[in-house]
Amino acid sequence: MFTHDSDRREMGKRLSAALLLLFLVLAGRLVHLQILGRAVWERRSIENRIRPERIEAFRGVIRDRNGVLLATNRPAFSVGVVPAQVKGKPEVYDALEALLDVTAAEIAETVRLEGTHPYDEVRVRRDVDMQTVSRIEERRLDLPGVVVIAEPVRDYPFGEIGCHALGYIAEIRKDELEALRGRGYRQGDVVGRSGVEKRYEDVLRGEDGTRFLLEDAHGREIREVGEEPPTPGNVLVLSLDWRMQEIADSVLGEHRAGALVALDPRDGSVLALASHPGFDPNLFAIGIGAQAWRDLNTDPSHPLIDRAVQSAYPPGSTYKLVTAALALEDRVIGPGTLFRGCGGGYSYGGRFFRCWEAGGHGQLAVTDAIVHSCDVFFYQVGERMSLLRFEEEGKRFGFGRKTGIDLPQEVKGLVPGPGYYDERFGRSRWTRGVQLNLAIGQGELLVTPLQLALFYGALGLGGELHAPHVLRRVETFEGRVVDAFRDRAETVPIDRGAWRVLTEALAGVVERGTARMSRIEGVRVAGKTGTAQNPHGLEHAWFVAYAPVEAPEIVVAMIVEQAGHGGTVAAPLVRRVLEEHFGTLVAMEAP
Repeated sequence: MFTHDSDRREMGKRLSAALLLLFLVLAGRLVHLQILGRAVWERRSIENRIRPERIEAFRGVIRDRNGVLLATNRPAFSVGVVPAQVKGKPEVYDALEALLDVTAAEIAETVRLEGTHPYDEVRVRRDVDMQTVSRIEERRLDLPGVVVIAEPVRDYPFGEIGCHALGYIAEIRKDELEALRGRGYRQGDVVGRSGVEKRYEDVLRGEDGTRFLLEDAHGREIREVGEEPPTPGNVLVLSLDWRMQEIADSVLGEHRAGALVALDPRDGSVLALASHPGFDPNLFAIGIGAQAWRDLNTDPSHPLIDRAVQSAYPPGSTYKLVTAALALEDRVIGPGTLFRGCGGGYSYGGRFFRCWEAGGHGQLAVTDAIVHSCDVFFYQVGERMSLLRFEEEGKRFGFGRKTGIDLPQEVKGLVPGPGYYDERFGRSRWTRGVQLNLAIGQGELLVTPLQLALFYGALGLGGELHAPHVLRRVETFEGRVVDAFRDRAETVPIDRGAWRVLTEALAGVVERGTARMSRIEGVRVAGKTGTAQNPHGLEHAWFVAYAPVEAPEIVVAMIVEQAGHGGTVAAPLVRRVLEEHFGTLVAMEAP
C-alpha cells in the first residue's frame, strides 16, 4: 500500500516536470519567433504577398432585331506596368523599349500621367501579338512590375456601317477616373463615348472578377491562391434591321454627306439610322492614335457627328405639310381656296420671293400646291397666318424639342416665334416677311431628320406620335429577358378633313408630282420632296415618305447635303430602302 502511494507521488513529480519542460519549450519557441526570429518573418512577409489581379468582365454584345451580331469582343493581350513595383527601376523601361517598340521615355510618361493608384496596372501597349507576349514571359525575372493582361477588346464586325447608332468606346480619362472609381471603374477601363455604347453603358458593362496571386517582393508570381469569376454584361437587342441599315449606309455613301432615318411609325422602332461620312469604331477599341484622333476632329466633314439626331437643317418644302395643317385647321384656307396664280415668284414688302419653278405653276389649290411644291401658294399662306400659332403648331408636332430617342446628344432644332424675333431684332422691329420664308421651310427654322420622320409617321397614322427608340430588349448572357422597350405614345389631334386633304396630296406627290422617282410597284407611297437653301454651297436635298398610304408601317426621312433637288437625288435613294422593306425591285423610271 505504501509502495503504491510512493509510486503515485513519483509519477506526479515526473508529469509536472514534463509539463514544465513543455511550457519552457513553447515559451522558448515564442521568444524565438517574436523576438529572435522577428526580422526573418518580417522579411518573409514582405517578400511574399498576395496580389489581387482583376479579371475583366466581357462587355455585353449588341445584336439587331434578327440576331445579327453588331458589336462583340475578341480576346487580346495588353502589357501593363504596376507603378509601385517599377519605382526606381528605370532599367525595366529600357527593357520594355526593345520589346514593345515604344520608347522608355514614352512609357515613363504614360505611367506618370495615368498611374493614379500605385497598384493599378497602367497599360503601356494594348493588343500586342503572341510573339511579344512570349518574349515578356521568357524575361519575366528581369521585368519586375511588368504584367501581361488578358482582356477582351471590343470588335465591330461591320466597321463603319451603323457606326453612329452603335457608337464607340474609349479608355477612361484620368480626369473622369476619380468620379467613377466609386462605381467600380479602374485605370485602363473603357466606357461608351457615343451611340448606344454610351446610352446603355450601365447595361453593357459587366462586373469584374478577381484572381488572387501569391508573389515575391520582385513581383514574380509564385502561384494562384483563389479566384472570384467575373459576370459578363447584358446583351442589347436593338430595333435596327441590319439589312436595311446596310442599304441606308450604301445609298448615303454615294454622296458627300447626309443622313437617313427609317422607323416603324406604329411603335417608334428605329429600323435604320445612318449618317455619312462615318468612322470605324474599331479604331477606338484599342486606343486611337493621336494623329488619327486629330484627323477625325479636324475633318471639315465632321464624321463623328450623327447627322440624324445631332444636326439640324432648314427642312425646305417638307415643312409645307405643317404649314398646310395649320392653315386648314385655323380656316386660313380651305381645300378649294385659290390665291393669286404663280408666275415664278411673289412680291411682298419690296422684295421678290422666288418660286423654285421659274416658269410658275399657275393658280393652284392646296392639294396641287403640295403635289407640285408651289412656293408662291405657301408664301401667300404665310402672309395670312399667325406666327405664334405657327410656333405652337410646330412644337405640337414634335419640332423645336427633343424627341427623347435613347441616343446621346440629341439636338432640339428651332421653331422661331415672336419671342425669338423680338430677342433677335428688337421688339416689333421685324416684319411679317419672315413668315413667308418660314411657310416654305426656310429662314431660321431648323429640324432634324428624325423629327421629320416622326412627324410624317404621325401624319400617316392620323395623329399617333410614338416616341422613337433603338432598344428592343435587354437580355442576360444566358438569354433571359430583363428589360424591354415601353411604347410611349401621344395623340396629336389633326382635323379629319385636313388629314384627308394632306394624305391625298402626299400620295399625289409620288404618283404625279415631284417624287415620281420614288414609286414602287404594288405599294402606294406617300411623300414630300424638299430642296433647302444652304448659305455654304448647293441646296440640301430632302425626301420623306411613308408606306403603304392606307396603313403606314414604315417611314423614311433622308437628307443629302449640297446635292440639289430632293426629287431627283433623295427620292430614288429612299425608294431603295422602301424596296428592301417591301421585298420588291423595280426599274428606275424617268421623272
